[in-house]
Amino acid sequence: MSIWPSNQSPAWRYAGLGLLLLTGGLTAVFVGRGPGPLKASQDRSLFGSGPKGLQGTLTESFGKGRLVLAYGSVQGQREDLRLDDIVGRLEEDAALWVVRAPRADRKGESWTLSGPLTLEAVGAGEAPLGHGRVREAGPAIRWLEGAWQGLSPLEWTDTAGKGQWHIPAGWKRDLEGRLSAHGPIRWTPLGPGPMLALEAQGVEATPGFQNGSLEDAHATFQDGSIKARRSLLEPRWIRWPAALTFARADGWTGSASGGQAPRPEGGDGVDSLELKDFRAERTTPEGAEQLQALGARWTPQGLRLEGSVIWEQPLQGLVAKLVAPRLLMRNEPGGELPPELGVGQAWAEGQAVLTWGNAALGVPGSGLTASGGPGTWMPR
Repeated sequence: MSIWPSNQSPAWRYAGLGLLLLTGGLTAVFVGRGPGPLKASQDRSLFGSGPKGLQGTLTESFGKGRLVLAYGSVQGQREDLRLDDIVGRLEEDAALWVVRAPRADRKGESWTLSGPLTLEAVGAGEAPLGHGRVREAGPAIRWLEGAWQGLSPLEWTDTAGKGQWHIPAGWKRDLEGRLSAHGPIRWTPLGPGPMLALEAQGVEATPGFQNGSLEDAHATFQDGSIKARRSLLEPRWIRWPAALTFARADGWTGSASGGQAPRPEGGDGVDSLELKDFRAERTTPEGAEQLQALGARWTPQGLRLEGSVIWEQPLQGLVAKLVAPRLLMRNEPGGELPPELGVGQAWAEGQAVLTWGNAALGVPGSGLTASGGPGTWMPR
């Protein structure tokens, strides 16, 4: 005898109807509750606590800017978050910054980006402002509401790619986009050029180092060096508003009350200096020489001095004193000096007069020329 009702029994109809009502009721309950979160992984062995996820984008706004972080993986809570495989975009009015880093950690309101990482900056009209890198592993940049703090040294290649700035840890970038750091800050060329190195104890500058200032700067050239307490950076000029000192490869050392240097287009290093109240001296086998002028233009080829030029040279136990409106001195061929002026020669132009003891040399309306020491001066 079977324990199941016969096929014609009404029990089957009641059982089917009950199953249908149960299925419909459960479906309505789950639809009403909506989708639920996936259960977080319980494996804590690698990354600590918190749920995990793969690939996504996180955006934060501050003032007029926005930080967008694209990541390969994420773990943690909103105020204690870790992102891996980062490509970040910092969108500002003046520039777009792109950073690529292996990791970013959020603690409270601040982000810490880990190195080694790379940075790029693009200005208005997609004009490049430079690019850089942090080579060291570990914490590299701390970001808080648009302000940056460098936790590791930064290497920054300037706009034209002709030189590289080496900036120690502790550098900062404020909400206006200005970089500040305390030294030693070094600039080195990436190729041959007249400027060999620049070192400063402080810097404050815009992206690309187009505008700003340097403190206690020491610049080294192929033909000498200068030291200045303060240097002002402009797109086309470097200006020295206060006294500076210099040393030239031809032996002249001295000072000036200020000056400026044109910044060549294309990012090449400075190749000429314009100095005010030029004062210099050097020692020769015959003795000490003194040289002064209201203004001087310094190039690798030589010196061009303008305004109340006085050159004192030893001559047979006496002092030969040259006075002229202008003096040209050549050390190397080429450049802007007259091609007729040979290497090692000097021209005193205008109403030039040379005196020593009771003697004097000068021709009205003509200058003087010398091919060596003071004893070689003669009318041009």
